[in-house]
Amino acid sequence: MRFTFKLSKADYVAFQALVLRRLTKLSGANIKLFFINLFAWIPIGIAFAAYAVLYRKYPVATDDLTVIAIAFEVGWVLMSVGYFYRKYAYRKAMFSQQGRFLSEQELEISEEGILVRGYCSEASFRWPAIIDFAEDNKNLYLFIDNAEAILLPKAALTSSEQLSQIKAWLRTR
Repeated sequence: MRFTFKLSKADYVAFQALVLRRLTKLSGANIKLFFINLFAWIPIGIAFAAYAVLYRKYPVATDDLTVIAIAFEVGWVLMSVGYFYRKYAYRKAMFSQQGRFLSEQELEISEEGILVRGYCSEASFRWPAIIDFAEDNKNLYLFIDNAEAILLPKAALTSSEQLSQIKAWLRTR
């Protein structure tokens, strides 16, 4: 089976989200992150409670305390906007239109494995090299490492039998 396709930046965003979920699961980080966040929010909660006590206890200082609260909130909003803008800017500049990810790719899939041809590159993988696979409604992800995969858009498939055959080869790896 031979497939020719072009991936998009949206495909990368979906892949990145899948990789983050996969790495969280593989590392067992869910429970660890829960406790880290819990322990981080305890002192923050205490600080907010202390601020509320100060606000009620010293009515003369409420104007000053309000300025502090507004400055804190504005700073928090600006930091959040900066974080999301940085992610947007990096994602926008991450891939070149002439680079491997966004240029036209060709996958040749057979009983022996997968041959990937792209811009100025070629790689072949036998089925045992595929350590795991996942799929969403748009793509099939063939993992060759915990955070690296061959992406195959389902739109490139001409029939559901092709997807079934690929999954059968994946199960025999």
